[in-house]
Amino acid sequence: KCKHLVQYCGRKVAELLKNLPEAKGNSFKELVDRLRDFYGQTDNKKRYTRECLACYCFKPHSIKSEADLDTYYRKFVTQAHHLQAKGMIAERDENDLFWQGIP
Repeated sequence: KCKHLVQYCGRKVAELLKNLPEAKGNSFKELVDRLRDFYGQTDNKKRYTRECLACYCFKPHSIKSEADLDTYYRKFVTQAHHLQAKGMIAERDENDLFWQGIP
């Protein structure tokens, strides 16, 4: 399992993996723990926050076509569904924010 991970990584990460004993073993958890030693908590940041979603919605959007609306909707849903799944936003708040972004 760990040995095949290299083929999905960029060159620099692949070089690192090739030189880690944990990457040659079969314990994915050990490999992840070792990689956290190198990368620290950079990947553990909150992905989206309610404040980020609000900033996105209150930012002026130029929605002049269906494609523009699709782009706005895609970006909104990406953030809002993450927040909703984590219980970080209420459905009513999500709906209000969505309409704020429509000019």
